[in-house]
Amino acid sequence: MADRRRACGTAPGDPDASVNLDILALACHARRRGWAIHVESPYLPQDLLRAAEPF
Repeated sequence: MADRRRACGTAPGDPDASVNLDILALACHARRRGWAIHVESPYLPQDLLRAAEPF
C-alpha cells in the first residue's frame, strides 16, 4: 500500500528521482546563453552546469 502513495520518480533506485533532466537542460541552456544560475541543489549538479560554457 505504501508504494501506491509514493510520488512518481521518488521510488528508491529510480534514476528519475536523482536529476530532473528537463530542469537540468533548461538551466544548461540558460547558462550557455549567458544567464547566471544562482541555484545550488543536489538536483542540479554544479559540475554539469559549469560544463555548459557560454557561447
